[in-house]
Amino acid sequence: MAGTQMNQDIFSRASWFPRHSFASPAELTRPVPSSVVGSWNDDASKLSSARTVLVVDDDQSIREALGDILGILGYNVEVACDGAQALECLRQGCDPFIIFLDLGMPVMDGWQFRQELLKEPRFAATRVVVITAASDVRLDSLQVNDLLTKPVPLERLIEVLEAEQ
Repeated sequence: MAGTQMNQDIFSRASWFPRHSFASPAELTRPVPSSVVGSWNDDASKLSSARTVLVVDDDQSIREALGDILGILGYNVEVACDGAQALECLRQGCDPFIIFLDLGMPVMDGWQFRQELLKEPRFAATRVVVITAASDVRLDSLQVNDLLTKPVPLERLIEVLEAEQ
């Protein structure tokens, strides 16, 4: 997917996506060969199959940017601005195959959210991936599947989405 061309403006709102991962404006005006487009569309449909992703982050620009990227990849996206809102979303029927979770949030932080999630059998096995700027987070203490450190390269995000499917 390294050759995939996307509109850079979608991602420029959130600083944790490195700009070098995306096409320049000049590259966006060139026609894309149908073999590349077809291949990308095939890859995107294999990735998503209309699966739901829950993004939990108090930073609106990150929720929007990550939601846009996941939407382009074909995923259904639900967002929450804190752990309490995320739990409410889950209890009202949201059934994500993966949750992207920030740790430092008001109301209910990521640590508290994860503890509450583990108490509910319906959600205890849901894949949880922490996205944080902190470099000293220990996965074993959180009982999560993976850790992404901001800035998150698009290739790494896709790698995490493809894992364990």
